[in-house]
Amino acid sequence: AAANWQSDAETIVYSGEPSVTRQAGTLDLSTQRSSRVSVVVSYKAVGHLDTHGVYSVQADRSSGTLTFKLDKVDGQWRIASLPNGILISSVDFQQTYRQVQLYQRASSSKTLVPDNRWLSWRQWRTLAVNELIRGAASYLGRAVSPVVDDNTSMHVDSVPVNNDGKTEVKLSDTSSMSESDLAMLVHQIRLTLGDGSPDYEIQVTDASGADLSHVDDGIDLAVNQPSMRLYSLSNSAIVSIASSNLIRLGEVGGAGIQAKGMAFSSSGGAVLREDGVAECIDQSVKSCGMMFDGRQISVIAGGLDGEVWAVPKDSGVLLVSHDGKTSSFETPWLEGYHVTGMAVSPEGSRLTVAASSADGRQGGVFMLGIQRKSNDAVVHLADSPICVSAQSDISAITFYNESTLVYAIRNAAGGYQQIAPGPQSVQTLPKNTVGLAAGLFDQTQSLFSMDGNGQIRCARGALTSSWRTVDFQSNAISSGR
Repeated sequence: AAANWQSDAETIVYSGEPSVTRQAGTLDLSTQRSSRVSVVVSYKAVGHLDTHGVYSVQADRSSGTLTFKLDKVDGQWRIASLPNGILISSVDFQQTYRQVQLYQRASSSKTLVPDNRWLSWRQWRTLAVNELIRGAASYLGRAVSPVVDDNTSMHVDSVPVNNDGKTEVKLSDTSSMSESDLAMLVHQIRLTLGDGSPDYEIQVTDASGADLSHVDDGIDLAVNQPSMRLYSLSNSAIVSIASSNLIRLGEVGGAGIQAKGMAFSSSGGAVLREDGVAECIDQSVKSCGMMFDGRQISVIAGGLDGEVWAVPKDSGVLLVSHDGKTSSFETPWLEGYHVTGMAVSPEGSRLTVAASSADGRQGGVFMLGIQRKSNDAVVHLADSPICVSAQSDISAITFYNESTLVYAIRNAAGGYQQIAPGPQSVQTLPKNTVGLAAGLFDQTQSLFSMDGNGQIRCARGALTSSWRTVDFQSNAISSGR
């Protein structure tokens, strides 16, 4: 059994205690005793890890069974056959696997994109460099631009730390790579192994013995994390909330009365009116007409530099508007669901969509890549989103930072947070949270919540901070530059 077992085929993460049952076995007629038995393990799955360290949730595999066959040899039971992969508890998973952020180059070449993986603690550096060379996770699609060609790999399948404290990486032949791509690869390796630090010391060589350790000295590309602030829509006025001193920016008129949503930044945005129409708001907080041809919209969200993302009620598409131009993208993977929340990552290369079935019993949070041109215009959405949570009936969702998602459950006193993709954990939120946003408050990264009564609260400095009230009688909140 050991010779054929592939331990890295799949890792199933379960919660609770699995149940173990023994099935009737084969009878040895000479001894009248069982010579083979089957043991069935039943479990509740909360996550799956593929061979590349990408974590996902599969709603249709929330429970499962594994069958082990045992033979009796010399009076002892030995495993004769077993399924490929590993079954591990959620507690042991956190102790066995390390969250590693691979840094991929965005299609726009203007930012790096976080590609979160979960790798074994014992050899995470080696696995991380191998995965970086192999390429980005499939759910990112064309949102990232590869720098490595098929001729480049690891020359030595090990990434040790030498006596000088430098991490050693030995690459194969790099002669087919351009100087700019080779410099970018070394930069990506440095950030990945250094947990984002551009000053992390590495020693990189290739098969010829050439020292590549500093070929990235002129590169300062990182994950763009623009300074965001909170905007609220209160009594038909848009208010900037960057500290305890609220700044009233202007009136939006009737569009703000009982509005259902808002996407706003210093470049302008939109208000989702009570009648389901998205009304354009310019940077001076004045109406600039109906958006999306007046179609009925269920959810809007802000993107890069005044982008407005929208989900129409009548079709399976996502819309994005910027500088008066609207693009439409098909979403066949959302068939049978309605969208309840949406958020664009800070660097603009990933989109998360919270969706639920009509009865609210099924749903999930999906993440996919956004391909952009060099001018940041959206040209494509990845074809194969990843499900990062099977939670249904989500009322609000936001990126707290470049990697952490926070989402609220409708009519509940709480929600969840997770490094996405990755295991989720409980997040304390005010009861009946209907809006979430993240941004600076008193120059400190903070999470904002709006409840069904329009009360806005802030958890300043950390997701575990206590909540304090910062505004009342609001209809919507949004974060933006």
